[in-house]
Amino acid sequence: MVSLKMNYRFIFVSICFMFSTYVFSIDLSAPLHALKNKEYEKSLQLYQKIETQGYQGADMYQNMAIASSAIGKDVEAIIYLEKALKYKPENQELTQLLSATLKRNSKIEKEEPKPIIFIFLNKLTGVFLPSIWIILSLLCLFLLGWFFYSGFPDRIWMNTHKIKLGLVLTSFVFFILLARYRHYQLYNQDIIIITSEQTILKVSPDEESPDLSILVPGSKVFYKDQINDWWYVSTVYGAEGWMKSIDGQRL
Repeated sequence: MVSLKMNYRFIFVSICFMFSTYVFSIDLSAPLHALKNKEYEKSLQLYQKIETQGYQGADMYQNMAIASSAIGKDVEAIIYLEKALKYKPENQELTQLLSATLKRNSKIEKEEPKPIIFIFLNKLTGVFLPSIWIILSLLCLFLLGWFFYSGFPDRIWMNTHKIKLGLVLTSFVFFILLARYRHYQLYNQDIIIITSEQTILKVSPDEESPDLSILVPGSKVFYKDQINDWWYVSTVYGAEGWMKSIDGQRL
C-alpha cells in the first residue's frame, strides 16, 4: 500500500514538474521588453513564435493587439483582441481597446449590445477555466456521495437534510453547465474576422453566383456551414450568404 501511494505521488510530482518546466521555458519577457521599447514588429514576431508553441492567454493577445495597432495593422489587432476576450470575457480594458480600434475603422459593422444576462454569464464563467469548474462539480459530487453514504438508508436523516442535498445537487449541475459554457467560449470557432480587402458575400458557393454585399476587412461574421473552400456565414445584422474561406480567419 505504501509503495502504491509513493508511485501515485511520484507520478503527480512528475506531471507538475513537467508542466512547470514547459511554462517557465517560454520566455515572455523578450517580446514584452520589445513592446515597451516600441519595437512593435519585433515584439509581434516574438509573440507569434510563442503562439506557435501552443501558449495562449489574454495578456499575450492584448500585447499582440497593441503592437499590431501601433504599426497600422488594425485587422490583426481586432483578431487578437477577440482572442483575448475569449479568455477574459467582458473585460473592460479589452472591450475599450476593441471599441477604439473599431471606431478608427468606421466602415466595420458594429454588433448590437448584448443582453445583460449574457454579459453577467460571460463574466461569471470567465472567472475560471473549464477544468476548475469541472473540479468544483466533482467536489459537489463527492460531497453528495458522502451525504448518502453517511445517512442512507435512514429516511429521517434524509428528510432532515434534504435541503442540503438539493443545494449540493443543484450546485453540481450548475458547475457542469458553467464548465460546458466556458469550454464553448474558449474553443468554439464560430467567429470569423474578415481579412481580405475584396471579400464578397454571395448567394451560393459559386464564383458566378450573384453578389449580396461586400464585407469590410475587420468585420465579424459567424460561421454556420462549409462546402469545400466556401463558408456559409451570417453578419452581425443577420444577413446570410457564402464567402471564400481564404478571405477570413476563424477564431
